[in-house]
Amino acid sequence: MNFWIIQGLGFTAFLIGISMYQLNKRRIILSLQATHSLLFGIHYLLLGSLNSMLMCISGAGRNIIFQYDNRFSKKVRYITISKKM
Repeated sequence: MNFWIIQGLGFTAFLIGISMYQLNKRRIILSLQATHSLLFGIHYLLLGSLNSMLMCISGAGRNIIFQYDNRFSKKVRYITISKKM
């Protein structure tokens, strides 16, 4: 495969990785992180680095699972501090 196509794929993943920190919705951030990891996984596969590809694919799977997990949704908790004298 052409070297510049592979580098373009990596650069696209890099741009997605930078842009995901500008958002404030958890689901969108996790889906962009999954896309970022999948693109870097394909990038590493085309470069011949299988270990890096497997790490990126497992990270993408983790992000997809946590995207639909609502255990960590925002909950308001009040902490009261009482001073005893």
